[in-house]
Amino acid sequence: MKAIIKYGILFPLLLASGKTFARQLNNLKAGPYKVGFRSILRPDGQGKPLLICLWYPASAGGEKMTLKNYIVAGALSKDVADTASTNGFKRVLELPFLFHLDKVPDDQYAKVLAMPLKAGQNAVPIKKRFPLVIASASPGNYPVTFEYLASNGFVVASITAKVEEAPNDTLLWPKPTDRLEYLLNYMIGQPDIDTTRVAAFGHGGGIQPAFYLAMRTTRVKLLINMDGGVFGDRSKTTLSPDYKPAMLKVPMLHIITVSQQKEDNARQLKVLSNPIYRVVIRSDEVQHHDFTMWGVVVAEALHKRGASTKIVEEVYSNIHSIILYFLEEKKLDTPAINSSLFDYSLLSPQDISKRPLRRTPG
Repeated sequence: MKAIIKYGILFPLLLASGKTFARQLNNLKAGPYKVGFRSILRPDGQGKPLLICLWYPASAGGEKMTLKNYIVAGALSKDVADTASTNGFKRVLELPFLFHLDKVPDDQYAKVLAMPLKAGQNAVPIKKRFPLVIASASPGNYPVTFEYLASNGFVVASITAKVEEAPNDTLLWPKPTDRLEYLLNYMIGQPDIDTTRVAAFGHGGGIQPAFYLAMRTTRVKLLINMDGGVFGDRSKTTLSPDYKPAMLKVPMLHIITVSQQKEDNARQLKVLSNPIYRVVIRSDEVQHHDFTMWGVVVAEALHKRGASTKIVEEVYSNIHSIILYFLEEKKLDTPAINSSLFDYSLLSPQDISKRPLRRTPG
């Protein structure tokens, strides 16, 4: 604890209070803004479809999104039947290694699809510049997280494309990184973006392009690694031509579960010189997919997390508060973080004790 207080501004704020937000699993305590959602389907340089989805502070309007709306919005062609998209989400939900579910009955799944969320589809955006968060994700992956950030004054932009098998491990990540850079270039040209405040977000494999992009460009100012495997040997991180650890200068928020911590290779962390604020979730009951919409469905709609539900709910809401504080980079008078849920540390060989967490210039 003393070391954390000495080295940074972030964790003293997070540890200052034991209060927690009230948690409704698919509805975090929203910020002051209404939220809009829209999607843009456009071709890449080779004519292949790219799907860009936006969550943004809105003034009014728009039909409220349901889970089905988000799933269907993830189709890469207007010719894809809605049932194909919803059946695909269900197949993932029932994968045995996720939550060990039995087959979900059709009538129960229909109720799952009707789950209400916060965003209004094509709602009128507020004409003001907001900071940007970019991510490699489909709209049905993290709608709760992205709505939460938008309600707190961020534009969140995600991009997805058809997955193509890489010919070898060296080429696993350049194309996904190219896509995320395409999204960045597209978004910073929009009039409602504060281009001085850009963060890249990634969960699971989604952290890889965010990680590399922060090495490619100084336009990314903050990096959020939510239980991503970037430091695990399975991700083949060091093989990519974009892997240039000396080029990573920006602060990273590194949130990890117990299981991911066991996979992380400490040698990969040691070669980095950027400030890394690590938050380790203490409870091994919290799983990697609890942070996805599949996890929200299992706990909120299907009620299949049993005795783990309470800790999953509490960790989920507190993690989102931590992400928000990290993005806002400012002191809040009443931080609502239950510090007993996490182990905190600052990983960096640099002496940053005399400078608080701030955006990297460039």
